[in-house]
Amino acid sequence: PFSSLVVLFGLAHHVLHKPNQIIPPFTTIAIQLGFRLLFFLIFICVSRALRLMPRHKLPFGKCPSLISTCLLFCLGIANLALPLALVQIAIRCVSIGAIGILQTTRPMFAILFSLLFVSDARPMHWLRPVGMIISFFGVIFSSLHLIDTTNDECSESESLGYLLLVVLSAALEGVCSVLAERYMTHLSDLTLASGQTIFGSIFITILSISIDLNEPNGYEAYVEELTGGDLILFLCLTCVTALFSCIGWSIFFYLNRVIGAIKVLTYSFLELLVYIFIGIMLLRHWEGVFPLERVITIFGMIVTVVGSYLCLQHEGEKFAYTKAPLTGEPRWRVSSKNE
Repeated sequence: PFSSLVVLFGLAHHVLHKPNQIIPPFTTIAIQLGFRLLFFLIFICVSRALRLMPRHKLPFGKCPSLISTCLLFCLGIANLALPLALVQIAIRCVSIGAIGILQTTRPMFAILFSLLFVSDARPMHWLRPVGMIISFFGVIFSSLHLIDTTNDECSESESLGYLLLVVLSAALEGVCSVLAERYMTHLSDLTLASGQTIFGSIFITILSISIDLNEPNGYEAYVEELTGGDLILFLCLTCVTALFSCIGWSIFFYLNRVIGAIKVLTYSFLELLVYIFIGIMLLRHWEGVFPLERVITIFGMIVTVVGSYLCLQHEGEKFAYTKAPLTGEPRWRVSSKNE
């Protein structure tokens, strides 16, 4: 499941973090979240018709209480809508490489929040923060060729402000993951994934109407240069991205519940490697890159993988994939060293 999460989010964010000149930025996010809701609706209808899953495991199989609904509302805004919006704002002046590096600080914020505010936080081996530091430096080396410092449209102070927005988005995702792990276990994984998508899409839609319409010329500047082929390509990419994100978020909340927020957020390091690998193999991002930079990138990718391994599995702790004794439901558990 963790490998699937890394690949799905890596593919989805390759489109999400790409500057879009066809549709206004916040409208793009709103359309993408709309496709996510559509896929969730299709899944619910098919699952109920074919009885693929028990009713209580389906999204909103049980009607959530008022408190649970409020928690889902906060999760949808703080964990989905605001991070996407902040990145879209920052991408105007911040390069893809810098955004990717800063977003890998999610697990670090999760650790900090757990230590400061969660009284019954799980004990953590010292190798985990060490592995995160190693992975972080590996990501920096891997992303050097993606960092663009030639943007003359923004001053240094403006660029710093946009960088802080990206850090804020990473902090929100890290904190919300810990809160979902500790206080929202009574909701099913699919309810968490679909619920945050519903409230996040409502927030983003309101934001897109209020911001994109107030841009110079509003939508007219985009419509004048929009062709039928561009629109079809945009809708296809958005649909595929929404499908990957829909499955990815469902896996994320499942792993967030069974192995913990801090461990599952390690995907942030490996997700960026998937992004870089796609750029190298398919989009030819290495054209014009010096041989030394290529060696540094490969070295950084290896260091990132090693650091992520230390975060997920260290001496004295290993994961076993078993079935729960009563329900037979597959789950991850921590086994003893000699087991």
